[in-house]
Amino acid sequence: MAISVTTTPGSVPYRATATGGADSGHSVTVPDNVEWKVESVFASFTGSAATGDRQPALEVLDRDSNVVYRMLTGTTYAAGATINVQFGPAMPDMTSVRGGTFLSSPIDHLFIPSGYSVRVRDASAATATGDALTVSLMAVEFGTRT
Repeated sequence: MAISVTTTPGSVPYRATATGGADSGHSVTVPDNVEWKVESVFASFTGSAATGDRQPALEVLDRDSNVVYRMLTGTTYAAGATINVQFGPAMPDMTSVRGGTFLSSPIDHLFIPSGYSVRVRDASAATATGDALTVSLMAVEFGTRT
């Protein structure tokens, strides 16, 4: 997994991207001395040909990797399919895919402290390898990195 980050300290927009294949989940950890207000998370899932429906999910993990927040999408996608999911406050809770590949899911207004992680994954864990996932997180960052 490769992470690319663009940021400026203070109350500023923040973008992190996690990419890579052969995995059913990616996470991004909030750096030391800052807090994120999550604005949106976009995830592009491509399922391998391995059987089993996939359930896209957004999770927040504490410093000990315990799940403290989870939002599942309103529908699943099949093996071999591609789906693009937009998580964000005020997003509609779509229970079917639009335009063949798009799905949205609402999340609460999330303020994530340093050391916590935002993870997007296949909650059904249909296959641990072979799926491709790209995640792009947009947040407002508060605090100063040291």
